[in-house]
Amino acid sequence: MNKSPRRAAPPFLALLVAFALAACEQVGLEALSPGEHLFQTVDEDDPRAPPPTVMQFDLETLEGTSSLLSTRVNEDDAVFERRRIWRTADPTGVHASILIQSRTNGRVISYPGDVREAITLWPDLYLKNAAFAALIQSRNALGPVFYRRFEAGGQLCVLFQQGLGPNPNEVMRRVAGYYCAPVGDGLTAGQAETVIRAVRLVDRDE
Repeated sequence: MNKSPRRAAPPFLALLVAFALAACEQVGLEALSPGEHLFQTVDEDDPRAPPPTVMQFDLETLEGTSSLLSTRVNEDDAVFERRRIWRTADPTGVHASILIQSRTNGRVISYPGDVREAITLWPDLYLKNAAFAALIQSRNALGPVFYRRFEAGGQLCVLFQQGLGPNPNEVMRRVAGYYCAPVGDGLTAGQAETVIRAVRLVDRDE
């Protein structure tokens, strides 16, 4: 598997990335995700839950991390969320997350058009007042995806978002996630692309 996200950028490239990110606009959204306070944690076998989905990054850099799965429901908005987080014991180490949101009533789901707003799904990142680089459109195994590199709390990261469904106008699942390299490591444009293409979802039958 590709280990490129772990490699630190050469000194001149690291300076270039730092300069580019510093020049990007700062994000200071006024509120976290709408309805965030309405979510309640539920068991994985909750009757409102869709069939299980395995979420993963095919990255060796995450092999030494701890992984935590959580599931929640927002009854008011009829939204079910499944989220996985990868972390090390060291808060300055690599960490990442993927989440999937869908409607408990089987309807389409909407989400903000700007991938930057997805950062509100992770308050620990949002509160660090992230500085974002340019928007990139690409593809991974799931289909079209939008992402931005960003800097938060001394770590270089990438944030992505995509919608899954039978067609672009009928999104049944919102997929979002991020990956942050350890403090002091680089995350070049090529390395960010490697992360985005490493996203995997494996749906399981009941």
